[in-house]
Amino acid sequence: MTINIIGSGKVAFHLSKRLHACGLTIHQIYSRQLDKALQLATAVNAQGISRWKDVQADGVDLIIIAVSDQAIPEVAKALAKHLPNPPLVVHTSGSSPLNWLSDFLPRTGIFYPLQSFSWGREPNFAEIPMCIEAQHSADEKLLLELAQRISQKVQLTTEADRKTLHLAAVFVNNFVNELYQIGAAILAEKNLPFDLLLPLIQETAAKVQAQTPAEMQTGPALRGDLATIERQLDLLEAHPEWRELYGLMTGLIRG
Repeated sequence: MTINIIGSGKVAFHLSKRLHACGLTIHQIYSRQLDKALQLATAVNAQGISRWKDVQADGVDLIIIAVSDQAIPEVAKALAKHLPNPPLVVHTSGSSPLNWLSDFLPRTGIFYPLQSFSWGREPNFAEIPMCIEAQHSADEKLLLELAQRISQKVQLTTEADRKTLHLAAVFVNNFVNELYQIGAAILAEKNLPFDLLLPLIQETAAKVQAQTPAEMQTGPALRGDLATIERQLDLLEAHPEWRELYGLMTGLIRG
């Protein structure tokens, strides 16, 4: 299979490398910044380009759009304008609708890796759920086969499924990471290192793989330890937004 990648950010970078490592041919990497396109293209033995007129469709089976959500319709319009006979085109977004592509292109789908990607950290793609959606059954089959090349966890989803998964992911990933930042700031104010919390974080992450979140909940809110709760609220007097968040989370846990 021969693939073009649109984008040079974190998703494009890690996905391109995984596809290349699994024996897929990456033909072109497109980015508005040529230096970034060339850098990623070099890593996956592809051609780096930065002009829409240079995007090639002949001999290409799939174009993967891995850009910011708001840029997806613009990219779809550009591909429709410059490619008279485009191949299957997919995007990698969890929250963006399929019609952002299908309004402009004849064969479209979703190729959504349900994971948070970072620079300098190699993801374990074999364990990343790949959520697949397509307009046509033949394209769905193609995407399923491709996803199974790079991951052991492949899931056919509807648009509603995908939006629900993305919403849940925001809670368990983005919001949790913000709580880590608050915890780190609380410790930093008292010159205490964040790594003291790492064993607790790791144990919590390990337990949720064997128990339900409800079963593993602990702490003063669950116990109804009002004295501890009041003392901790007092410690947050200088940070009213953290104090408000503490109260909200305590209320949710107590039910």
